[in-house]
Amino acid sequence: MPQENVWATGPEHCENGGTTCPYCGSKNTETGGSEGNYPGQLIDGGHCLDCGKTWGNLYNIAGWYDEEDKLHEDTEQMDEAERLKEVNAALLEALESNLQAWEGEEDSVKEEHADLIEETRSALAKARGEVV
Repeated sequence: MPQENVWATGPEHCENGGTTCPYCGSKNTETGGSEGNYPGQLIDGGHCLDCGKTWGNLYNIAGWYDEEDKLHEDTEQMDEAERLKEVNAALLEALESNLQAWEGEEDSVKEEHADLIEETRSALAKARGEVV
């Protein structure tokens, strides 16, 4: 049965240029098959040869090189990417803060909201690039 395609997240996966598996961390992967169906963006497929999972890397196109190797940058796109990094950092901080607040609650409150607490833990782990 084919594996479900997902959007790859995780800082380590992104820092490695999308070449490591975001699920198991393996470097034994294949990437390719780029699609440009989104304005200013490109999707590049990935497949892990160890765990068999697939994913899509999303790239924001921030510029291009011409025939003389001169770089033409889209500074607006770069500013938006920087803004999104700041938003992501703030969201991670909020998730961590929420988990700390739940830890201080009474056991009965924790039990009542166990699903929400687990969803928050899972979202935080996923955002950190941890295998969940």
